[in-house]
Amino acid sequence: MNEIIRSDFSHFNNIENYTKTTTHPILNWAPFNINKYYPNFVFMHHDTTKPEIIESLNRKIERTKKVLNSELKKVFIYYRHYGHWRNPISDLNIIINESLEFCEMYKNKYNNTNFYLLSLIVYDSKINTDKINTELGHLKNNENENLKFNFLYRRNDKDKKLNELFIKSWDNIFEKYNIKM
Repeated sequence: MNEIIRSDFSHFNNIENYTKTTTHPILNWAPFNINKYYPNFVFMHHDTTKPEIIESLNRKIERTKKVLNSELKKVFIYYRHYGHWRNPISDLNIIINESLEFCEMYKNKYNNTNFYLLSLIVYDSKINTDKINTELGHLKNNENENLKFNFLYRRNDKDKKLNELFIKSWDNIFEKYNIKM
């Protein structure tokens, strides 16, 4: 994502830059739409081979660039599955470094500190809360005025009770950080 913002969303405006792939490192069970210049960035819900989708994407990019350039306070939300079988990241330092790099990139590109990144890790509901608290403590040792860490529970559409836990964990985040939608 850093490179996409750093380059002002270059290569997103031309339909020739898009293709379908089944070789994505994580999402490889079906053909997914990608931009050739950003092969790890997947368009799961849009068919980027259609001109009207590219036109819509370009309008969204222009609106996003205006917001990024504005003086308004911005809250970026980044969440990463942690210890999940599809994305088995198990090193908190990767998440810490990605988060710090984003903050640094944004400050440098826009000469602006009127933002913060809320970097969330997503846990399975069966994870021991002591483990969550220990790991969250490690993450919080890296917080600063532009970076906050917290966690969510993983979604589970097959289990209504677990899905309610997922929704409640998002509600708690929005309330704690006073995020209005």
